Amino acid sequence: MGGIKTTQICQAIDADENPIEGLYMGGGDADLWGVPYIWGSSTSGFSNASGYIVAEVAAGNGPVFVA
Repeated sequence: MGGIKTTQICQAIDADENPIEGLYMGGGDADLWGVPYIWGSSTSGFSNASGYIVAEVAAGNGPVFVA
């Protein structure tokens, strides 16, 4: 389980852990922290936060780091 591995700004990484230019992941498909979320509705907060990060980066306002 898990998802597509990403950097701290939700940029997808390849098998060698290099960022893939222009490819960002958000929501249930992203695996920002390497932790699978398997319970119902447990990804809704993560989906909102990762979607926000990806949108800000795509709009040229990022990277946005959240504590």
